[in-house]
Amino acid sequence: MFVIGNDTLGQGNEVIGQKLMNAFFNVSSDYEQVPVSIFFVNTGVKLCVEQADTLAAIRKLQEKGTEIIVCGTCLDFFNMKEQLAVGRIGTMHDLIGIYHGQEQVISL
Repeated sequence: MFVIGNDTLGQGNEVIGQKLMNAFFNVSSDYEQVPVSIFFVNTGVKLCVEQADTLAAIRKLQEKGTEIIVCGTCLDFFNMKEQLAVGRIGTMHDLIGIYHGQEQVISL
């Protein structure tokens, strides 16, 4: 299970961080073994909206069985709820349930 809290990977330069995040999802979607679920929060929700570079890879993960959950509060904050293109809108209850129900949670 992953929690994605940013639209970049690593700290520092935003451009390389976005390229790294895109690469992370593209490579992850090529694996046969996929995460049970991915919860996107904060600027991480930007990875699940129309025109996101990561959209095709995240859709591929969803097709392979990964549950994609996107923070509704975050979508509202960024005024992006209407642009959601993959996954379902989730709440803090979903996130807490994930933390309680999984043995391993990786935050990026």
